[in-house]
Amino acid sequence: MRWVWTWLGLLGLVWVTGCLREDVSPALVLGPDDQGREITLKVGQVIEVHLPANPSTGYTWLVKDGAPGPVVLVAEPAFTPEAERPGAGGTLVLRFRAVTPGEAHVRLAYQRPWETGAPADEFDFRVIVR
Repeated sequence: MRWVWTWLGLLGLVWVTGCLREDVSPALVLGPDDQGREITLKVGQVIEVHLPANPSTGYTWLVKDGAPGPVVLVAEPAFTPEAERPGAGGTLVLRFRAVTPGEAHVRLAYQRPWETGAPADEFDFRVIVR
């Protein structure tokens, strides 16, 4: 009889844990081909922007416009090199989260942080958060 109560207790715990889970969609991934795209998100949804980069040159992707606002950058950008050699280029991932309803035009610039001239590249997208 004791094992019945143990199993019922475990089953109840699993059920309660499942009810507490927040139902958020997986991250929406944008890349270079999504330049200028308009996307619609729900509050809490995450956008990952994957862009080519080579931090060893001093260049990085910087947020110029649009965040904070309805979307905010939620973590430091993460770089994954294409090859296991010093100075290799790769992909920089910027993660944004939709935090409040509204609209924003997010503009990213590929440039050295200390330079003020025109960026080497730009990437932008429009976000509507509902």
